[in-house]
Amino acid sequence: MTGYVYEKSLRNMKYRIVTAPLQNNTVREISDGLGMNIQNFRAMLIENFDMSYLENMPTRYDVWKGDEMPEFPDRLLFRGFLTKYMPIVKEEEMELLITDISGKISGGMSEEEAVIYGREKIRELILK
Repeated sequence: MTGYVYEKSLRNMKYRIVTAPLQNNTVREISDGLGMNIQNFRAMLIENFDMSYLENMPTRYDVWKGDEMPEFPDRLLFRGFLTKYMPIVKEEEMELLITDISGKISGGMSEEEAVIYGREKIRELILK
């Protein structure tokens, strides 16, 4: 026999976790906020996180929402959540993105366009 039996069922167990009501609401809110397909976001979570992270994701998200932070760009780009609470994007990559966005705004881009651009780049970082 190759591999352990329990290893074969982890993907299904993780899927059950991310589709449970609390987790599903959190996943949907984040994926909608990033303009991302919910199935792609779920697949990334299942692939990269263990079950305890997935089970605690709604609480981590609620704590992040309670943090004091500027609306732009931190809250609109899920900055702290994606780097600290659920380490999906590396801190260095997020800092480079924020610097890039700041440069684009200095160059005349509107904040709304900068958020759209930032979310696009975050989707690329998440799915790479």
